[in-house]
Amino acid sequence: MFDNDLWLCFPAGRSVHPVDFNTHATNTIYIIVNLFITATPIWPYHFVHTLVFTLTYIAFSGIYHAAGGTNALDREYIYAVLDWHQPETAGLYAFLCGVVLVLVIWFLLFGLYHVRVAIYRATRSSDDRKRIASQEMATMEEGIGNLAYSGDGDTKPGVTS
Repeated sequence: MFDNDLWLCFPAGRSVHPVDFNTHATNTIYIIVNLFITATPIWPYHFVHTLVFTLTYIAFSGIYHAAGGTNALDREYIYAVLDWHQPETAGLYAFLCGVVLVLVIWFLLFGLYHVRVAIYRATRSSDDRKRIASQEMATMEEGIGNLAYSGDGDTKPGVTS
């Protein structure tokens, strides 16, 4: 059951081609490593970008099929689960993978983001946390000051050149 449910794109007995690995697994590994080594925040509403891309890809696969496109093995589909000769099955997989799975993956990434933040906070000393908080406050106040200034000169008030 596990093999049939999880490995829908890789049926039993089929080996993984290096191109498939580089296309899918390498990107996944990169995203997870990048999540932990950068300070980019992840928020739940960011999933919208992936959802739009996924829905666009699903539409593309249908158009590609209708136009007579083939995959590398000269079959009339890009992935076996997106074989539009069987529209009910293709539509079901497109919805499950394209909508439900995207949401699940994004919330897993959101959880990993919180793990990263917790690790960061746990490894900082009290003095570091105070210094970082004061820097963030100064940056925020400077940003608010820049928004409040609406003069037409070349410099901000109080700044001489």
